[in-house]
Parts: sequence; C-alpha cells; structure tokens
Amino acid sequence: GMQPKKFIQWLSAERWIFKRGGKGPWIAYQDRIQLGYMSTREHRWTTEYGEERSSAQALITPKGMTKLASMLAKQEKAA
Repeated sequence: GMQPKKFIQWLSAERWIFKRGGKGPWIAYQDRIQLGYMSTREHRWTTEYGEERSSAQALITPKGMTKLASMLAKQEKAA
C-alpha cells in the first residue's frame, strides 16, 4: 500500500539499495544479496554507434518480499 517512489526511498533508507555516487541505477547491497533477499540482473546492449554498454538492475527475490512484508508490518504496528 506504499507509493513506488516512497517505497524506493524506504528501501534506500533501510540500506537495501543505493546509487553509486548518488547517480545511475539502483544497486542492491551485497549483504542483502548474500542473504537471498535481493539479486542483480545485468542488462547489456549495443548503442547506435556500436559501443557495448551494460547496466545493473536490483531485483527483490520472493524471500526478500517476505522479509519486507514482515518489516513493514512491524513498522505499521509501531506507528
């Protein structure tokens, strides 16, 4: 029941995701990946000038969704 922008900000505040140097795509913290809560998908493409490019996309796993639901439920009870 949280707006997407607020949810992203909350994930950042809870140290699940970050942006290198404050720019670029959101990246999952390594400890969250190791716990099985997050994963990273690499996207590769070729520009119109023939340059190879890639970027990472942070993904929440089903295990991570369960953990987040638990965290949000506790937060709502505390409020």
